[in-house]
Amino acid sequence: MDEKCVTEMNTENKSEINVEEIMEQIRTNIRERGYDKIPLSFEDVPISQPLIAGEVEYDAMVLRQEVQYLNQNWNNNWNVPVSGGGLRAKFKKLIRKLTRFIIAPIVAFQNEYNASNVRAIQQLAAYAKMMDEYKLRIEELEQQVKELKQGK
Repeated sequence: MDEKCVTEMNTENKSEINVEEIMEQIRTNIRERGYDKIPLSFEDVPISQPLIAGEVEYDAMVLRQEVQYLNQNWNNNWNVPVSGGGLRAKFKKLIRKLTRFIIAPIVAFQNEYNASNVRAIQQLAAYAKMMDEYKLRIEELEQQVKELKQGK
């Protein structure tokens, strides 16, 4: 898009945005590229793929890393320090004080939910570890049975 379409300088040397000129440039680009002749549907709009698609193979190392990450990041601190100074920072602090009664309970609820999920994931990780130990023990016992059958 041309720079002249975005802003015009008036006589007082202030920047002024001409919305109609920008919209006309966009319409012209659409006509020139032939987009106005192509029917669009929601299927044409690219969307992000899910984080995990299909089946996932168990990986103990990945599980340990994810549990460690969850343990470190389950707690959301809503009272992040306001950076900067001046009027803007004071305004942000005022807004924070005025909205605290709304935000604090929501964040507290989210933290409780996160903590519950972390505990559940920790239980699943402990169960997976126990299953790994059982798998090793079963393999050892199968080997012993095999050796005993061959010894007869």
